[in-house]
Amino acid sequence: MIIFDEKSLEQFYNEYKNSDCIIHIIPIDDTVHPCINKIAAIYVYLFDNKMEYLIPVNHYDSINKLKVNLNSSNKKYVLDRKSTSQLMPLKKLIDVNLINYFVNNEKLDIEKHFDTFYFNLYKKQISNLNYIIPLTILLKYCTYIKDKILNVINIYDDVENETAFRYYNKYALNSLTNLEKNGLFNIKENKLVYSQYNLYTSTGRPSNAFGGTNFAALNKTDGTRELFISRFRDNGKLVELDYDAHHIRLLAYLIDYKLPNVEHIHNYFGKIYFKKENLTENEYNESKQITFRQLYGTVQPEYKDIEFFNKIETLYDNLWKQYNNTGYILSPLFKKKIHKIVDVNKNKLINYYIQLTEAEYGFWCIKKIQDLLKNKKTKLILFTYDSYLFDFHNDEFDLIDNIKNILNIKEKFPVRIKTGTNYSDLK
Repeated sequence: MIIFDEKSLEQFYNEYKNSDCIIHIIPIDDTVHPCINKIAAIYVYLFDNKMEYLIPVNHYDSINKLKVNLNSSNKKYVLDRKSTSQLMPLKKLIDVNLINYFVNNEKLDIEKHFDTFYFNLYKKQISNLNYIIPLTILLKYCTYIKDKILNVINIYDDVENETAFRYYNKYALNSLTNLEKNGLFNIKENKLVYSQYNLYTSTGRPSNAFGGTNFAALNKTDGTRELFISRFRDNGKLVELDYDAHHIRLLAYLIDYKLPNVEHIHNYFGKIYFKKENLTENEYNESKQITFRQLYGTVQPEYKDIEFFNKIETLYDNLWKQYNNTGYILSPLFKKKIHKIVDVNKNKLINYYIQLTEAEYGFWCIKKIQDLLKNKKTKLILFTYDSYLFDFHNDEFDLIDNIKNILNIKEKFPVRIKTGTNYSDLK
């Protein structure tokens, strides 16, 4: 059913407010970030009456510009919670891609199965395409998505009750949603540009790219980073807080091994390896290589007597044994299953475990930082594994110590602070 008038919309509301549902919001332009996009139409499938509704909001075929308010206490299943929230903030959203990811380690496969007519136009990257695509075609596409969603929730309905899923669905995705909304100011384009985090990776470490730009790996030598400056211009600066040897310190935290809070980790271990206080530059570099070999490979016999690596080996052996016995291990923070790893071996399992631990710790920190910065001018604008980039207003530099305390929980994760006028000039 396509709704064109206020009377039909009111009748829809009477049914909608009492029924759990599936919602899919269609933006006007699929090539534009949801944070700055407009809504072409809204699709709703109600579980109670099994009816489909398509509500045009900004569409060529619609004479009346309907104002739609879907805030209610009903449960709303969506394909992508982040983009849905950025287009229309709603409560009680359940991300179906996340359900499928928890079970199958991947989001739903949608793009490869578009309606042929729609897909051929979509491939041409036409601006504002959904504004002119006939509503009947959009409805057909949404019906396809609805069927995919129903299949997932009918088979995996127990997943949404898991503690780990509830955390990811509410806190992790909300944190990334709000982080994307902050944008980064690009001096060349003279406007905010937006990144887009993808949570559904094999390791659990989110990727971050949009519009052909990989924000997780911006080039450091071609001038790309120089384009990103403070939105406050002369009244602000970019500030980066990043960790010293984050993986090592995370593992130390997990095995309850106390590392020095100030001294550089590779210098600390180098003193143990070479049995001397002052390392040469070559010895320092070799110390890094030795440590990484033990962490991401097998602990070599000559280093097993070092307490840190002895405990690491015990942790790794226990994780590998558990995976082989049960088919999965749990992330240490939010207890998400790590399972169904393709061509799994011990080193690969440990790599996944470390990266997911790092990501979950990051989600926790982002949530705390966003709570701190609520109603402030200063914005967290980029999260890249072990570093956090902020757009600081000059009046709020007193917040740095508070942010540092969030990141350096229990003084086990020391951070370095760099500032600059652009992302390439952080010192």
